[in-house]
Amino acid sequence: MVATRTHNLSIADSDWGKVSTVFVDFIKQEIEVWRDFMKFWALKDEIPTHIIRYEDIMEDPEPVLKKLIEFVLNVKDITGTKAGRYVELAVREKRPQNYKPREGKVNANSERYSEDL
Repeated sequence: MVATRTHNLSIADSDWGKVSTVFVDFIKQEIEVWRDFMKFWALKDEIPTHIIRYEDIMEDPEPVLKKLIEFVLNVKDITGTKAGRYVELAVREKRPQNYKPREGKVNANSERYSEDL
C-alpha cells in the first residue's frame, strides 16, 4: 500500500530489491506504532477487546463472526438463537462486492517476514 499508494496493487517482485533494505526498518516502526496504539486505546483501563484477523474471517467467516457476536452480547454460545441464525444466513448468502481486493492469496508475502518480525 505504501509503495503503490493503492489498496489493490502490490509491488512487482522485480522491484522488491529496491525496497527490501528498508522493509525491516519500516515493519519494526509500524509494529511500534500499532503496539502503542493498542496500549493507549484498547488495553488502557482493561477494556474488553476482541481481535479479528482479516485472514481468518476471509478463510472461514462463520466461526469468526459467531465468536464476535458472542463477545458483543457477552454470552457463551449463540447456537440456535436468532443471532446465531443471522450469522448462518450472513455466511450463506453471497456478499455484495463493494470493495474488490486484488487477486492473491492470504499470507502471500509471508516469506518477506523473518521469524522476529
